[in-house]
Amino acid sequence: WNGLRRGEDGQVDIGFRFFKGFWGKSYAFYSSKLVLEVAEKEFNLERVIARAHKENIRSQRLLERLGFTVVKEISFLKSKDGILYNYDF
Repeated sequence: WNGLRRGEDGQVDIGFRFFKGFWGKSYAFYSSKLVLEVAEKEFNLERVIARAHKENIRSQRLLERLGFTVVKEISFLKSKDGILYNYDF
């Protein structure tokens, strides 16, 4: 799946999850591009955020390839380190 959700803080977050057998086939990249297009053109959003676990280099590279920029390091539940990204339209 790939989609948007509005968090309790009002920010809109993009997220994607694919079964391992579908990794490396560009599904996350192309579906994320479409999700961002809908976010801008249909929902008139000015910004979308994303979060990635620090050890998940593939997700970080994907977000950067899509045009997201690093905002800061964050902590997830269960003390996992992560990175917060912004995508401004």
